[in-house]
Amino acid sequence: ELEDDFDFYRGEWQKRSDMQDEMVRTYDPNRLYWPSSPCNGPGDLSDVHNDAKGDMHNWTVWHGNCPFDAYYTYRPRFCSEFGFQSFSSKDVALTFVKPEDLNPTAPDFEWHQKNKGGNRRILETISRYFRFPKDIDGILYLSQLQQALAIGTGVQAWHSEMPRCMGTLYWQLNDCWPVASWSSIDYLGRWKALHYRLRNAYANVALAVHQNPDQSLDFYLVNDSLKDVKGEIRMTFLSVDGKQKRTIKSQTVTVKTNSSRKVAVCRLQDLKGIRPSHAVVMVQFLVDGKEKARKVAYFVKPKDLRLLGGNIDEKRTLCDDYMEITLTSPVLRYGVHLRELDGMEISLSDNYFDLLPNEPKTIRVYYDMALEKQPHLVYESFLYDMEMKGLRITTDKR
Repeated sequence: ELEDDFDFYRGEWQKRSDMQDEMVRTYDPNRLYWPSSPCNGPGDLSDVHNDAKGDMHNWTVWHGNCPFDAYYTYRPRFCSEFGFQSFSSKDVALTFVKPEDLNPTAPDFEWHQKNKGGNRRILETISRYFRFPKDIDGILYLSQLQQALAIGTGVQAWHSEMPRCMGTLYWQLNDCWPVASWSSIDYLGRWKALHYRLRNAYANVALAVHQNPDQSLDFYLVNDSLKDVKGEIRMTFLSVDGKQKRTIKSQTVTVKTNSSRKVAVCRLQDLKGIRPSHAVVMVQFLVDGKEKARKVAYFVKPKDLRLLGGNIDEKRTLCDDYMEITLTSPVLRYGVHLRELDGMEISLSDNYFDLLPNEPKTIRVYYDMALEKQPHLVYESFLYDMEMKGLRITTDKR
């Protein structure tokens, strides 16, 4: 066993590493040779969990079963591997199980989980962050929302540490077979909630939020572009029912290239009459009056939000090679997911987003317009149902 012969295997690894280092210096002397990942640096075989140097792997949240905010306790120079699993979509799951076996504890479903205890960890974590759904559709959907929440927390925690932390690589991009996994793109090539979340989190200019133990929120502006950015920070407080809204403009801020800066702080007392379970905080960064980045944040976990019902209004506009759909809701709709019912292949400019009260959001829908048929879309989001005392998915068909 590796544990019994650790010194032997480390010695053999060191021999191979030294040989490779010599070859690189001989044939490509201008190239930096990095012995391994994780690694504290050439010749340094000390604890690879040290976040003060080198690159590190961090599996505290998934394998360690720690809360998502554990990512804030680390300040790596470069985190080259971390991840959190989700179940596949229903379409993918039905490629390997019969409809009657569409259950996370069914034998065939469990066979498509190759991390011991993975399905149990996904379900247990759902109970920590969300009210447990009433059916398998909700379980599959929630697992993707929580994966986006988990990895999104890690990315923004370390992105906002620039220039101390200059990179993160999440595990993993895609799947080679239909399975529950750490991927952000599923077996059928469709984006999971995580992929949409990371596209925004990894933007060249992005806003990130840290939730502190006292529930206060710190907002950071991250500038990963090649030039300094200058603009206005605007903070807006909203209630989930859309009845309260208050906007605060701050002074102009400048953030240098390849760095981050704390640009706003929000405390509970700033809400002035909006209870934490009813509060939505939106921070925007505007350049010449145009939004360059935004971040929506909450003081409580999703399961503690007092979400309300109501239809999502839709307006469709046909353009040259895509269709625009503008959605509006009088109340907050958390985690809105658009999916196609009839099997038509579509791609979307955004998905799994929070639709703010009375704020229209326009999505581009790309599909084969030669079919002369429009997509049959369903809008799903989570609703706190007072009678059921739990979460259910509301479905609006258009």
